[in-house]
Amino acid sequence: MQQPAAITFLGGDFNAKRDNGEMKKLDQKLGDGSIVFADYNTDVPSQGLFGPPDQRIDYIFVSAGSGLSFVCERMLFANHYRISDHIGVLHSYRIDDPNSLARLPQD
Repeated sequence: MQQPAAITFLGGDFNAKRDNGEMKKLDQKLGDGSIVFADYNTDVPSQGLFGPPDQRIDYIFVSAGSGLSFVCERMLFANHYRISDHIGVLHSYRIDDPNSLARLPQD
């Protein structure tokens, strides 16, 4: 039995700038019940030790309807210990109205 997801996060190292063609697909609203993601990412660079350190290629997208508010974005370990070759990205959100969070259609 499938359970609806109230909040869906998609994040990671996309190896692409936000204006690249493959990233623009995340902006598409297909009208077929597909997940629609909100983009609260800043332009702060996330590429770390290797490659151009001024590029943003790590992102977090969220789909939650109108019941979720973006609070802030933080870059972790930017000038300290590295757990990866990228700078860690942390988003904080606030649940404003649990009843209006996105839900998948019921079968």
